[in-house]
Amino acid sequence: MSDRYSPYPPDEPVIGATYPPAPPLPPQPAEPALSSFAPGYVEDTDGQWDDEDPSDGYADDYDDQDGYGYGEPYYRDTPVRQPMFYVFIGLAALVGGIVIFLLFSLVNGRGGETASTPGAVKFNVAIQSPVKDKRIEIGKPEDVIVEASSTEPIVRFDLFIEDKLSDTVEVKATSPDNKYRANLKASFERKGEYNLYVKVTSSSGATKQSDKLRVIAIEPVGDRPATINGKVVATVNLRTGPGENFEQVGTLTEGKIVKIIGRTTNNEWLLVDIDGGRWVKASAIDPQDSLALVPIRQVTPTPQPATNTPQPSPSASPSPSPSPSPSANAPDFAPTNAVAIDGGTKLRVTIKNQSANSYNGAVVVSVSGVGPGTLTQAFNMALPAGGSAVADFELNPPVTTAKTAVVIVDPGTAIKE
Repeated sequence: MSDRYSPYPPDEPVIGATYPPAPPLPPQPAEPALSSFAPGYVEDTDGQWDDEDPSDGYADDYDDQDGYGYGEPYYRDTPVRQPMFYVFIGLAALVGGIVIFLLFSLVNGRGGETASTPGAVKFNVAIQSPVKDKRIEIGKPEDVIVEASSTEPIVRFDLFIEDKLSDTVEVKATSPDNKYRANLKASFERKGEYNLYVKVTSSSGATKQSDKLRVIAIEPVGDRPATINGKVVATVNLRTGPGENFEQVGTLTEGKIVKIIGRTTNNEWLLVDIDGGRWVKASAIDPQDSLALVPIRQVTPTPQPATNTPQPSPSASPSPSPSPSPSANAPDFAPTNAVAIDGGTKLRVTIKNQSANSYNGAVVVSVSGVGPGTLTQAFNMALPAGGSAVADFELNPPVTTAKTAVVIVDPGTAIKE
């Protein structure tokens, strides 16, 4: 009977079959005396100690001759860890340390829900006055007006001149909309050009500084006669005297360069070297040097040459007197300041009543030079003698750079001044 389909391996014994005797085992080396070693153990040829005690019925070395046994090499080779295993362990420890450090820093740094990260605070800081390249007399304090907004309360303003602290203003009250305004003082001991800037500090310690602004310190000149040049920044009327009630005798167009030869005491009117001397509103002229260099002129207009003096027609209405006398109860309006507020979205104009007479009623104010056109608006104002009032204009688009505003109060001369 053939065993070609037998399920047993070729060396598996089959009941009833006849097999030749097994070959003898190879000779074994002599065993050492039992007295030299521990009972029940013998030293194998590979230097290991084997349990050869026949009394327990087991041998430490299961070396089956049919190939299915379990030999010594399987148990005696210790697995070797690869180098990448240690690299992986090291990287895992490093990443874990970094994560723990970051979590600790986050929890420790916040301290509470009210703490703020300085880098997360948003600021908007801008110097409103003085303007760039303004001439400032040595030893004369100059107002530095700055406006700032922030996403958290501002607690301090610091003025720096050439990176040296010059003045500080502490903020005592918190603004409800986090918009703040401060007036700092700058003073110079030597003539020359200086860069100044303002740094603001918020409640969390975050800081932000404005752009640097260049100004020019000059020696005091007193009332010494001099002339300077000026640039016309908006079309303006020429008049025979320093006031709206003087006769209009021409206009100056934007961009023209004129020579300034005189000024009024309050610097609101300038005398320019045209036709022997004509007066213009100072708000329409950008002086190229300090007005302190220009002498103060009397309000009487400069006489004109006879050939240029027009003769009034007998039927013409009488011209205003060269030295007009306002009525006893008339006010005297004059714009004294114009500054952008609320991040440049509004223009605040200050109107002063320079007369000894109070006024209460509507006042029309016209502003140009800060937007795409001329802004004209009527305001109800209560102006006591020598008092002031403000007029706010909405700016669209907002003003983000320094501009010169041309302000005219009562452009239609509806109010007798």
